[in-house]
Amino acid sequence: MVIWGGKENGINLHVGCGTVYLKGWLNVDYNGLSSKTNKKSLSANKTDIQHYYKYTFNTVAFNEIKKRDIVLDLKADATHLPIASNSINRILTVNFINHVRFQDFIPMMKDWQRILKPDGELIIDVDDVVGMSQNVVNSRSIPELEKALRYLHCHSKTQFDSHLWGYTAEYLKYLLEPLGFNYAWRNDEFIHHDADYPRFLVAFKKLE
Repeated sequence: MVIWGGKENGINLHVGCGTVYLKGWLNVDYNGLSSKTNKKSLSANKTDIQHYYKYTFNTVAFNEIKKRDIVLDLKADATHLPIASNSINRILTVNFINHVRFQDFIPMMKDWQRILKPDGELIIDVDDVVGMSQNVVNSRSIPELEKALRYLHCHSKTQFDSHLWGYTAEYLKYLLEPLGFNYAWRNDEFIHHDADYPRFLVAFKKLE
């Protein structure tokens, strides 16, 4: 059932928002508090693309925000979004797709392709699994190994807090181009990261 889209123009979609609430975007996650009724939590999480991560990686402030409530505009399963076809200008997802089972990834991408407007943009920021794996191989102590494994697999504290698959930019091109996406650009600085793990940011456009 479609519950969003069809009339609005210029919608940008932030999927798997977590504790990052982007101003001017439709923020979507599987669970969380409504942005309409939780103003205090909304204020704490609200930011923009230029300051996507509001605090320096692994500082006290950074680790505190990870404990905050998720605030969202739309509560939905990202693999099947209740959004009208051809109604979204841009989809952004950061550190999310590797938390999705591979069996669900292709159906999810087909659904995202459905809701994007022709020539709409899909922007994916995610860990580089080759670089992550290399860090494991290069570990020279147990603390280094545990850190590398934690980055590779994530914390696994909850069912949503594990990496279930891995990606590289070339692998994403291989997977997405048969689904109606055309590689558009890569810019690893589009979203500023100061974390010490390998990652990349790549964009695709929906073919008309």
